[in-house]
Amino acid sequence: QFIKAEGWVNRRRDHGNLIFIDLRDKSGIIQIIFDPSINLDAYNTATKLKNECVICVHGKVVPRSNETINKNISTGNVELLAQSIKIYNISKPTPFNLSEEILDDYHNIVEIISSLVILVAKI
Repeated sequence: QFIKAEGWVNRRRDHGNLIFIDLRDKSGIIQIIFDPSINLDAYNTATKLKNECVICVHGKVVPRSNETINKNISTGNVELLAQSIKIYNISKPTPFNLSEEILDDYHNIVEIISSLVILVAKI
């Protein structure tokens, strides 16, 4: 099955001949594989991605091997083999890791924003 996936780059891992992107949207995370033997242009584009970049990827949904199944995410038994990519927005570096430190818990976001407002007000 071929699909289009759009969202934010949650994490990028470069394993030499393959690049893995964890793509995040409102429904969760899916792992995307960029293989230069499938599409060299898409692979080269993926080398430039940073956390929080907004992208669109077209690709083929393939099952993960038993050794690589990730039971921590709802899509952990499949991954998307990228055929093409379009970058909607390049993100500037964030002062903290959004995916790990605040997006998991809405209350942490409110607390951090409140702390920043208080800090700025004191300056």
